[in-house]
Amino acid sequence: MIRLAALAFAAALPTAALAQSVDAGFPNSVTTALAEMGMQPEMKAQDSGRPYIDINIAGGPGSIYFYGCDQAMQKCQHLMFETFWNADPQITDAKLAEWNSKYFVAPVFKAPNGGAVLRYTMISALRIAPESFDGKMKAISAAVGDFHNHLFSGSNPAFQSGMQGPETAVDAAAPAGAGRGQ
Repeated sequence: MIRLAALAFAAALPTAALAQSVDAGFPNSVTTALAEMGMQPEMKAQDSGRPYIDINIAGGPGSIYFYGCDQAMQKCQHLMFETFWNADPQITDAKLAEWNSKYFVAPVFKAPNGGAVLRYTMISALRIAPESFDGKMKAISAAVGDFHNHLFSGSNPAFQSGMQGPETAVDAAAPAGAGRGQ
């Protein structure tokens, strides 16, 4: 009897661990983790049904989009973070190219309105330990702040985030968002 109870307890452990992880396939786990970080998440959906979350990061708006979803826009596998800056004369191609040549893991590009977009993609965002997700979001927040300083203070960014490896581009389905401005 004790052995049966021990086996039942052991069988329940992976489920408990999964419930505490952050997983693109379970958008509420992402929203809960972001709320615990104080990022004021708001779950939304595009016209296509693709889920996304609006957040407050580094003093401005950002969004996290879900990708690699099935046709019902569920069981997603990847997360993509984006934030925007409104058009400004200080957003030059040279500044964007300088950033991208040094910090390719959080690339930026010029938006059609003349502003800038910073993007970071989490490929295979499945069963992420909360501490790891928190670390990635802190690194993204640091990148946002560093890029803002790169644009508007004329100083070189001190991008010490610990993010690793090149990220692949995602499809162009992400909507344009509200601008960050100065």
